[in-house]
Amino acid sequence: MKRILWPGIVMIALLLLAGCREAAEPPAEAATVTVPTATARPSATAVATRTPFTPSATPDSVLQVTEDDLRGVTVRFWHPFTDDSAALMRQLAADFNEQNQWGIRVSVFSQGSSATLQERFVESVQSGEGAPHLVAAPLLLLHDWHVQGWLVPAEPYLRHAQWGWDAEMLAGLDAFVLTQHQNPAGTQLSMPLSWQANVLFYNQGWARELGFEEAPATFADFQAQACAAQEALLADDDRDNDGTGGYIASRDADALLSWLAAFGYDDLPEAPGDAYQFATREGEASFTALRQMTDDGCAWVSRLPTPYDYFAERMALFYSGSTRDIFVQEQAMAFTGNEDDWIVLPYPAAEGDSPLLVNGNGAAIVAGSPPEQMAAWLYLNYLLEARNQALFAIASGSYPVQQGAWTWLEVYANQHQPWGLPPAWMNPRFSPPLFHNWLVVGNVLADAGWELYQPFTTVERVPAILEMLDSMIAEIIQ
Repeated sequence: MKRILWPGIVMIALLLLAGCREAAEPPAEAATVTVPTATARPSATAVATRTPFTPSATPDSVLQVTEDDLRGVTVRFWHPFTDDSAALMRQLAADFNEQNQWGIRVSVFSQGSSATLQERFVESVQSGEGAPHLVAAPLLLLHDWHVQGWLVPAEPYLRHAQWGWDAEMLAGLDAFVLTQHQNPAGTQLSMPLSWQANVLFYNQGWARELGFEEAPATFADFQAQACAAQEALLADDDRDNDGTGGYIASRDADALLSWLAAFGYDDLPEAPGDAYQFATREGEASFTALRQMTDDGCAWVSRLPTPYDYFAERMALFYSGSTRDIFVQEQAMAFTGNEDDWIVLPYPAAEGDSPLLVNGNGAAIVAGSPPEQMAAWLYLNYLLEARNQALFAIASGSYPVQQGAWTWLEVYANQHQPWGLPPAWMNPRFSPPLFHNWLVVGNVLADAGWELYQPFTTVERVPAILEMLDSMIAEIIQ
């Protein structure tokens, strides 16, 4: 089910903004979209008055940019966002163009997807023609492009004496997500824009009818509830739903990583040359538990590519997804008229707390002239202001990295409680490997998940699946 677009923008106006006016005409490259904006709001020039933290005594000559140098500079900003998020990015650029004191002009270009963005960005920097000055992309791509030398670290700009950030401002950003955008030495390479988590969707209302008053806290609880849902559907008069009811088995790499972590797996590589090893005691325990649930009928493989309708029609008590799926699930529930209470959960651990797998998008400065790089930094500052972070959170379904954004989001979070929950029960977090080879390894892991859930697979075959997974990864990335 595709997310409805325009009502999301209307919701932004109703919940967050105090007044409205027409936006100034953006550059020719950026289409105009009418999004009401507040009259009392953080200014686009606010970054000019920020107090620096530990400024460099001898800043690099690249940072010696004056306000006169910035006048008339054009910043090409590329991103992968679509729909509401793309419309918002166009409007924010139009607002910035009207307000900023330096005369900087931002032109926004949506590339339509991360894959297209990657292809066009690499082509532009290699050819030297039409490359952006600021690029937003998934974290993994940003890390890879820094390794290639195409991006400029944000660290010197964070420490800039005039336009840098002070310690209090840095403390306002989500510390874990900020650290994801650093290299092992602690240098800030890029800046985070948003984050989302891999979670379990859980029909709490149906679970209560099955006799479970509490959400599952352990894998054993999860298994018991999933099996009870499967048994309930077997016992009803509808034969079409037989074989469903529990957990929709997911071969998605993020879901499999989350289950591995729930069983204590903590062997992901810490450096690009480190080996991947999934054939461990924890890996075998997690894959065995999932295979056993499948054999018992408590986990099942769906025919449809998306889980939203199954969940809305009480054919699944649980499914794996991203927090960005919450709004799509809300629409599916409304479409079917299902008024069940439902929430999202961290994956229940075999023991203790299960860490939460977190992904996200960030933005980085592309190598260019000193004025272009500084202008890109100033616009990135604007995107990170609390109000703009709140707008982007609503438009994209992701979470803000600026903690001050939650002041703007309080009403919205209360109206969309499944979305508002994760920051409240935030477990320890981890991210997938931020190395280029993960783009391949993640697909190989998903293939192992496909084999795990096949009808011909037995529990006894799990060790062989994991050993073959490690062997194949080693052969591919060597």
